[in-house]
Parts: sequence; structure tokens; C-alpha cells
Amino acid sequence: MTKTCETNFLNTSINMFGLFGKSDPKEKLEKKYKKLLEESHRLSHSNRAESDRVAAEAEEVLNELKKLEGNE
Repeated sequence: MTKTCETNFLNTSINMFGLFGKSDPKEKLEKKYKKLLEESHRLSHSNRAESDRVAAEAEEVLNELKKLEGNE
């Protein structure tokens, strides 16, 4: 396995057994934002309209994240 696969496997295994508890809302939004940005970049090579839609969704998640950080 590559290092990334090993890391993902370990994180999944740890989370599966609940050793570290549930992730906080900020962490969930950060993961969602990163995933959307990666998807937008991938789509930018084949479907610009869909890429723009996903990028807009990522921006909405970023705004939610900023609001959440402002409340801390």
C-alpha cells in the first residue's frame, strides 16, 4: 500500500471503532470543503459548468466554516 492508502486505512479503522470520538463540525466542514475543491479541479478538465457549480458549493461550505470560526 502507498503511504496515503495506509493513512486512510488507519484513519478509517480508528474512526470505525470510535477510538477518538466523533469529529467536530469544523472538521467535517473542512473535509467537505477539501473534497469539493478536489472534485471541482477534476471536473475543470472535462465539464466546466459542473466544475463551476461544485466550486460554488465549496464556497458556500467555506462561508459556513468562517461563520463557525467566528463563533468560537
